[in-house]
Amino acid sequence: MRHRDAKVKGGAKVARTEQRLAAMSTESAWARAGFIATELALASTFCDIVKLTNSPGRREDNARNARRAYQAAVRFLDREKLPEFEVPRLMEGVRRVEDRLSSLQV
Repeated sequence: MRHRDAKVKGGAKVARTEQRLAAMSTESAWARAGFIATELALASTFCDIVKLTNSPGRREDNARNARRAYQAAVRFLDREKLPEFEVPRLMEGVRRVEDRLSSLQV
């Protein structure tokens, strides 16, 4: 009887662990999506600053910062690790930033 009780308790422990891992995976996916969205917004902001800055040196610095933020976002853009319904929004953000980066006159 004890052996069977141990199996039941062990199975419940495994089930709780699996539930915690699933919750952590979901949290990780949302954190990843949030990070990507933030980096894309940052890249867009730097693109705005480039267009408003008169100093050639600062324009280059801000364009470089925009590219770095974009690259950080793209590096984390693994569709398998993102909430499924966030992927289209993030991909649209990537396309917008790509367009803005290509239009910079630096």
